[in-house]
Amino acid sequence: MEVVEDLGLDINFSSLIKIDEKKLSHLQKCLLDCQGEFSSLRWDDENYWPSKTASSDIISQFFTIGNSINFKYWNKNSGELQYCEGKKGGLNCRGALYMWRSLKICIDENIFDVLDAEQLAKIEVEDIQKIFRDDNGKDVLPTLQERLLNWKDLGKKLIQNWDGKSINIVKECNNSLINFVKIFRKFRAFDDPLCKIMMVNAIMHQGRGLIKFSEPILPGIDYQILKQLLRQGVVIPPEKINKKLQNYEILDKEEALQLRKAAMYSLTTIMKSTGMNGDLIDNLIWQNRKKCEDANPVCKIEGREHECPFLDFCEKKTKILIPLEETRFY
Repeated sequence: MEVVEDLGLDINFSSLIKIDEKKLSHLQKCLLDCQGEFSSLRWDDENYWPSKTASSDIISQFFTIGNSINFKYWNKNSGELQYCEGKKGGLNCRGALYMWRSLKICIDENIFDVLDAEQLAKIEVEDIQKIFRDDNGKDVLPTLQERLLNWKDLGKKLIQNWDGKSINIVKECNNSLINFVKIFRKFRAFDDPLCKIMMVNAIMHQGRGLIKFSEPILPGIDYQILKQLLRQGVVIPPEKINKKLQNYEILDKEEALQLRKAAMYSLTTIMKSTGMNGDLIDNLIWQNRKKCEDANPVCKIEGREHECPFLDFCEKKTKILIPLEETRFY
């Protein structure tokens, strides 16, 4: 696919991992059927993101700062998986939405001036803890040191090259996704070889109307999207990896990368065949994450099965759980 080549992405995956072409074709048909009932997300729910009246520079700064720490919302403790979740500002939130909710409250209540690049460059772990503690004062967001390094690097480089504002990067891109990626790759937070966080940032910027890219955005391959492709039977891992996926065992970096490459290959194949936008494909599958839960997916709940749009072709490999990797990419 041309945009994959232009971005220099390597999505050639290990021969140990298989793609079920028939299942991929079923997924393609299902996504085409679903797209008429769905429009790309606008990212304007004021519980999590800036208000509809906020300026472009505030929205862009908010999205970029949030996405720079938009990864790994779980921890393992004594073999048990613990998600980042809790009540924040009176709302029960989990995962990325907990992070976005916390960041929004931080701005609204002036807990820390995180939108100021100079302040971001000087932030410390104690400041991050204040931002992300739940309403009961409990620390629930993991991997704070990695998030700290990402924020410090982001603030410093925004000051050095972009007058402290990510909107200046957006303007400099001149609607080119290729330019967007080339610039953001220089930041520590956005150096994932498959561009997950960067694509989510692009998806949110375009969805909110801050930019209209001339090239199609690619889906952001995170563990929620990957898990669904594995459960559907589109991506078929070798038995060694399959066992790890069923036991919440942590994958090594190469295992995780190969799975993500196979997922990217699958979804970009659909993009090429159909002309569907990658951000729409991303939204459609990601939005299904609450129906395809680890413990209680709707396909296993009598009377709720057809809430999942992928029910009819999915192999329902529900023993597969979210693929875990010690990562700062997804």
